[in-house]
Amino acid sequence: MTELKCGFETAVVSAQGAWVEQWMHKGTPVLFPRQKVMAAGAKERERGGIHPCFPFYGDALGKYDFLPRHGSLYARAGAEKTCSDTLTEIAFQANFFGASRIPCDVTIGYDLSYGGLTERMKVVLADPLSAEAQISPAFRHCFATPTGVATIYADETEIVKGADFGPRYLKLSRRILKVGLGGVGVVEIIPGGEFLNSRDLFVAISRDNANYVYVEPLLVHPETYAAGKSTRLRHGKSIEISCIIKVQNELPLDTDWRERQHT
Repeated sequence: MTELKCGFETAVVSAQGAWVEQWMHKGTPVLFPRQKVMAAGAKERERGGIHPCFPFYGDALGKYDFLPRHGSLYARAGAEKTCSDTLTEIAFQANFFGASRIPCDVTIGYDLSYGGLTERMKVVLADPLSAEAQISPAFRHCFATPTGVATIYADETEIVKGADFGPRYLKLSRRILKVGLGGVGVVEIIPGGEFLNSRDLFVAISRDNANYVYVEPLLVHPETYAAGKSTRLRHGKSIEISCIIKVQNELPLDTDWRERQHT
């Protein structure tokens, strides 16, 4: 475990899969803690924190059961390099899911020095015999919702609000997403890297428990991935994604977010 500190922010990062176990803003936990919980359908699943993953949505259109086979990175131990009190990097090798398991070299970095938590993932195809691989790396964020209600804002519009809503995929023309977490405040998610090269931003959101909400920026919609039309990575080339997530404590859930934006 590595603890990062900067200003009002602290984070705890595990080299086991480059998983962010804890992120706190002004002493308040922003993330739901990593633990096993009872999800919808009376199934026990591991939830919490932030983990990088390679989403795999299956071969058939319309079958997006991404929870049980969402990625392999959380199961991998990596070589951790702590660069400073605010920055840590973890490097390891993982496999793509799909028709074959293609090895790739992955570097994950977390940085608290920009007024929030900056996360970066760089993926390089490691198998010289593989001509190319379909890839869609992502960071999956599990935010705490202490009041039981989560609100998703996009394009300055409230698009989802409630205690329960099933998996859904949003297509955003603007690239900044805001998530209201009740007593924690509002988290702003600003994607970068390869996300900026895509015309639209896709986001997966889900919750099957009132204690948390999942938010995951995606490079492609699941339909595109299942049809084999998503990003292709060739040997010797790399792909890099990044996100900056910041807490806006001055915007609690019980205020009118859109009105406060323009005051």
